[in-house]
Amino acid sequence: MSTFSDSVRHGPAQTAPGLAAFRDDSPRLSPLRSAIVAAGRRSEVDCLASLLDRAALPPEAAARVAVTARHLVETLRRTASRGGVEGLIHE
Repeated sequence: MSTFSDSVRHGPAQTAPGLAAFRDDSPRLSPLRSAIVAAGRRSEVDCLASLLDRAALPPEAAARVAVTARHLVETLRRTASRGGVEGLIHE
């Protein structure tokens, strides 16, 4: 006996008789929704490759980030408290 999960796995040709009436009434996915569904099935490695390329900062921005990060770390290291995040950064 065919089940609903079988129809999802194997497509409309395998649809259970009770669900056949709804098969043709299913909404079509927009191009954006189709892209979202397809992305949900991609491997993490494939997803990260394209995201890392887009996450790269221009050299000027990367320099500003480095200056800000250095300032924050140096400020935390000068404080007397060495617990929590400050303790980790001090190491």
